[in-house]
Amino acid sequence: MNLDNITKEDAILLEEQVSLYQHRIPTKWTTIQNKIWNNYADKLKFWTWSTFDMMESYLGMYSNGLGRYYTEDEKTYYRHRWYVRICSILDEYYFYSKPGVYRHPDIKSKEYDINIYDNFHLDLKNTRIPKSLVKPLEYWLNHPEELINWYFTNQSTDERYSLNDRLIIVHHSKRGNELKLRGNLAYKDTVFDEYIKLLKISSYILFVTEVENIKTREICYPKGDIIFIIEELDGTLSHKFASDKLNCN
Repeated sequence: MNLDNITKEDAILLEEQVSLYQHRIPTKWTTIQNKIWNNYADKLKFWTWSTFDMMESYLGMYSNGLGRYYTEDEKTYYRHRWYVRICSILDEYYFYSKPGVYRHPDIKSKEYDINIYDNFHLDLKNTRIPKSLVKPLEYWLNHPEELINWYFTNQSTDERYSLNDRLIIVHHSKRGNELKLRGNLAYKDTVFDEYIKLLKISSYILFVTEVENIKTREICYPKGDIIFIIEELDGTLSHKFASDKLNCN
């Protein structure tokens, strides 16, 4: 399976993997985006892991680069990262498999991930509300422009850095399990379909934020939007589009 270019049949298999093994994925990182462990991702053939069993097979191997077997903390990190990556691959697939949506013809391009109706060229980002932002969800639902600016300013500031127009999928579980919420794929698929139909409206607009480019120090004005995927305490799911604030009177 080529995870950079999955087919419908591949998507079905990946969905099964998420459903079968999400309960075995640690809910917390052992560390956040560990650069040393990330450097071993290629050696582990991380980018080829399409199944949980394949991942476990590699994680059980002796590491010649490290000169030892992988620790439990390292295994937890890679398991968590694998799950998040598979969910992100499926989220992107759900978009570009719909009419009027196309992925970038060059899958390695940093220009954009999806092109919606030749009008919105967007990078897709999957995330949650950072714990450092202590205000409640209701605040961010009413002030999404602040959250969008925070993501542009603080996330993906490494080699993936860009200030392209961005669609941010924010997972917020009031039960404290954003990881499992990422795997609620069928629900998100219907939400994405609803969102795409909104963008077909010619007058539909997204937020414009002001951000300093950390590489050039130029002031840029990228567009951004958020799809909030929300889980209530009783397990009920709901969603909200940040741009509704701009487009609904």
